[in-house]
Amino acid sequence: MNKFILLLLFPVLSFSQTLSEDLEFYDNGKTRVKVFKNMDLEIFKRNIYAASGKLISSYNYDPKTGLKDGEFIDGPNKGLFNKKARKN
Repeated sequence: MNKFILLLLFPVLSFSQTLSEDLEFYDNGKTRVKVFKNMDLEIFKRNIYAASGKLISSYNYDPKTGLKDGEFIDGPNKGLFNKKARKN
C-alpha cells in the first residue's frame, strides 16, 4: 500500500519542482542575486540580498512575457504588480 501511494505522489512531486541559481556574489561569498526558474528554465522570481544576507528586494515575473507580475518587496515597500491594470 505504501509503495502505491509513493507511486502516485512521485509524478506530482517531480513536476512541481523549481530550480534556483545564484548569479552574483559579494566578496564575502554570500549571494547577491538569486533567480528561481520553472522546469522550462524561465525565470519567475528574482531576489536581491545585502552583503549581510538580508533580503533587499524580491520580484515575481510572468515567465512567458518576462514582465513583473505578482507580489514584490523593495526595501520597506511591499505590493502587488497587477497584470490587468497594466493592460489599460
